[in-house]
Amino acid sequence: MSRLHLLLGLALIVVLASATPTLAQTETRTLTIHDNTVYVDGKAIGANELPSSLDVSGIEAQYRFLGIRKPVVEINGSLYAVTSTLEPVSEDEVRRQNDASVILQRPQRTTQSGVSAASKSQTRSADRSTSAAGGMETAHQEYMQEMRRRSQELYEKLMRERRMEMESREIAKTIRLLPDGPERETQIDTLRATLNRIFDLKQDNRRHEIAQLQRQIDELQRRLEQREEMRDEMIQRRLEELIGEEISQTE
Repeated sequence: MSRLHLLLGLALIVVLASATPTLAQTETRTLTIHDNTVYVDGKAIGANELPSSLDVSGIEAQYRFLGIRKPVVEINGSLYAVTSTLEPVSEDEVRRQNDASVILQRPQRTTQSGVSAASKSQTRSADRSTSAAGGMETAHQEYMQEMRRRSQELYEKLMRERRMEMESREIAKTIRLLPDGPERETQIDTLRATLNRIFDLKQDNRRHEIAQLQRQIDELQRRLEQREEMRDEMIQRRLEELIGEEISQTE
């Protein structure tokens, strides 16, 4: 696997199950998707052994499961149980499996240029069905680029805020699939802690944005005052530009 794939296309997930330490240490499973081939525990799975609904074209991903008896992953919006191969399962089936663990982080799909489509989609509209949504996303992109130009630190914090929001939605989706029990309660606690961190980060980001806007307002005010002081000179210069010749000022 190339370094580019490791940096942009590799989704490495380590899950610690609520099992005994001995179980977590001894039962380790892996799922790898590379070059349109699926590997379970290091063994390549033939296309005839995979479900017809599974499309791994362009996907680069690696999962590592520690102490999980029945791992379930989401690929292209569908759930698959990791057995000796990948088997499609429904949400209802997952809910009935008390010892199933669901991994909802989607593997990244790479384009011909080697850049993951997931990375590109971070700056595109999540909903392209309406022009309004596309317009909002365009405005957001422009705002982020302006923030990046003005403050790299604030830009990185805003990007972190967006990533954490996405993470919270994935955790929430996991919770909705899990049956009542210790694992679901653990995930709820994780989501609550994540939301607390998001809130604090948002508050800090808003304070920085307000401070930056205030600096812009101060700069605009200063320029406005300068223009007022140069009123006659600016009008004279514009007059000459429009006429195309120098005009003596009337006393």
